Amino acid sequence: MSFFRDYLRKQGQQPDVQFDEDNESWFVFALVLLRIGFPLSYWNLIVGRGKRFRQQDPLADFAEGPEFRNALLFVSWFLCFFIPKPRRYLEEISSFKKDFVPGFAFDYEKQERLFKIVRPEFSRTPLQEATWETVSHYFRTE
Repeated sequence: MSFFRDYLRKQGQQPDVQFDEDNESWFVFALVLLRIGFPLSYWNLIVGRGKRFRQQDPLADFAEGPEFRNALLFVSWFLCFFIPKPRRYLEEISSFKKDFVPGFAFDYEKQERLFKIVRPEFSRTPLQEATWETVSHYFRTE
């Protein structure tokens, strides 16, 4: 079981199992890094253009300090766990996940696109002041 799914279950949440765990783990890892404020250049150092080691779960070895825990909580909220969201947001995040999660672990173009469409609000909005009206508040949607 992945770190993220295990984390959700320990928090009393039901993980979304429609996606492959490896792809979901790398997607959540990218979102955590974006929340912390790391740019695409940092992602490139870790992953490179499709030249990463086949690590089962990138979150499992991440330092579990307060920044990581806060970023993981924000990402969990963003992905529709823990707090209720408006129907429009639920539909948008479902589409967003279907666009990004499948194949994410090895698809550099998808990874790069995620880092390029993020808005500053994703890393700058205080946790308690986050808004969940639309995904486009945090990511430019095409």
